[in-house]
Amino acid sequence: IDYSDPAVYELICQGKTTGVFQLESAGMQNFMKELAPTCMEDIIAGISLYRPGPMDFIPKYISGKRDPQNIKYTHPALESILKPTYGCIVYQEQVMQIVRELAGYSLGRRDLVRRAMSKKKEDVMAKERHNFIYGITDKIKGCLANGIPEKAANEIFDEMTDFAKYAFNKSHAAAYAVVAFRTAWLKTHYPVEFMAAYLSSQMKAKREVLGHYVLEVRRSGIQVLPPDINSSTENFTAVGSVIRFGLGAVSRMGHNTVNMIVNEREAHGKFLSLWDFMKRLDMSLMNKTVFENLIKAGAFDEILKNRAMLLNALPKFLEAVQGINADKKTTQLGLFGDDESDEAVTAEPELPVVEEFDEHTRLEYEKEVTGLYMSGHPYEAYQEKFSVFTNCTITDLKEWKSESIKASAGGIIVSVTPKTTKKGASMCILQLEDTEGSIDAVIFPAMWEKLRGSITKGMACVIEGRMDDRGQFLPDKIISADELDERAQKYVTLKLTGAIPSVREFAKAVNSSRGSARIILEVHSEDEICRILLGNSVDPERLRESMKGVIPSDCFEIYFGGSFAA
Repeated sequence: IDYSDPAVYELICQGKTTGVFQLESAGMQNFMKELAPTCMEDIIAGISLYRPGPMDFIPKYISGKRDPQNIKYTHPALESILKPTYGCIVYQEQVMQIVRELAGYSLGRRDLVRRAMSKKKEDVMAKERHNFIYGITDKIKGCLANGIPEKAANEIFDEMTDFAKYAFNKSHAAAYAVVAFRTAWLKTHYPVEFMAAYLSSQMKAKREVLGHYVLEVRRSGIQVLPPDINSSTENFTAVGSVIRFGLGAVSRMGHNTVNMIVNEREAHGKFLSLWDFMKRLDMSLMNKTVFENLIKAGAFDEILKNRAMLLNALPKFLEAVQGINADKKTTQLGLFGDDESDEAVTAEPELPVVEEFDEHTRLEYEKEVTGLYMSGHPYEAYQEKFSVFTNCTITDLKEWKSESIKASAGGIIVSVTPKTTKKGASMCILQLEDTEGSIDAVIFPAMWEKLRGSITKGMACVIEGRMDDRGQFLPDKIISADELDERAQKYVTLKLTGAIPSVREFAKAVNSSRGSARIILEVHSEDEICRILLGNSVDPERLRESMKGVIPSDCFEIYFGGSFAA
């Protein structure tokens, strides 16, 4: 493959590296966005630098890459060694090269220095510092003899010592970088196939973890279809431009069970109904839970979309198919029965007339057996209403930089994990999820003491607070949907999609519409939405009438809270 392929570097620079070897952590993705690698040397250096210790050199490396004028060398003798890494010591090989070229170390002795540094042998290091600066008669020339001042030599040795504690050797980092680039190349040019293979490799992870990765794939623009008994295999499968969910990723679906289903389908054609499916399989490899999980996951939707009907029919169907299997084990029916009685025994039981599950129940069942919401997301029911009280999505939240403005995002609490501090106090980590992403919110003891009775899994809420350095959200407010409903009665939103002909007339119209509802001004431009909470309180109907004389009717709308006015 072409290791200078610009499309691959573009993918890496955008941080779209989920599934890419060494480059998929959130921290590494952000680092690659900052670094903007343009060659293999950058990726090799990036892998070497993104570790405790060398991370301190990252700002210096990026600064030097962006502008060569920012590169500073402690001594000109370092330029030929550190120029490829913009003045930074990045590799163990560079340490060995410095002691050889600046102080005259032999090939063997320079490796002793490298090992002493990496193993933090203080006594050896103190001795080598003296040798590096002053030399050893007839063995090491030393920096002073090569025209390098004592102060500069000491600074160079300190820098080498700090770095070498955690440093990679370049050959090691280069091997990692080659695999990283190859996986990025596959993701760039075969994204559907690559991500199907990647999801398959994660099938033994916890369902919540797998669900997170499926969500990441969907966010990248690749559709992941629910499992299907007539098209899914054990693994996730690329089907044109989409990925089909693997049967093996459904809870309680063992390898032998999935193999039996796929082999039967390939040998005798598609399954026509739940009854046809059950009759054709070896029931010794199946049980009620397996059938229930397939139904809950939506694996029969292409045959019959009413999952409630199938789940209600399951006990009767199981009883009937077990009766058929019992009859196959005896010759009595064959000796004394007739064809009509055979047909009666094997006739398909009638499906009960049952209403389909409501959307919330259907989605929760999907989450239970696959680790994610397959056919929608429960937050969709709240998204519009919550929008007036939030300033970002969860995806935006992870990139929130402002320290003066608190971030607020809405979502569904999908997990509540109690924790205990070292001092024995109770705290909690909540996982909040919207339609595009998820994030951990850390609730410290004082706040958790107040909230613990009101926070439940599945609850819709808005969280407000700030991000910490580890990518966790630290909320100082959690506002429930009920509380937001109360607030919605106190707010009215004026949405503007065109220019205001006269700011003076607009202000007059607002001031003449006095009432009890606070007004939120929502201004839409081509690619941005800006919300401003004004100091005015207005009556919504008066505001509507006042605006008609100031702004064209197709350029404004009035919302009550987070919903459109009727």
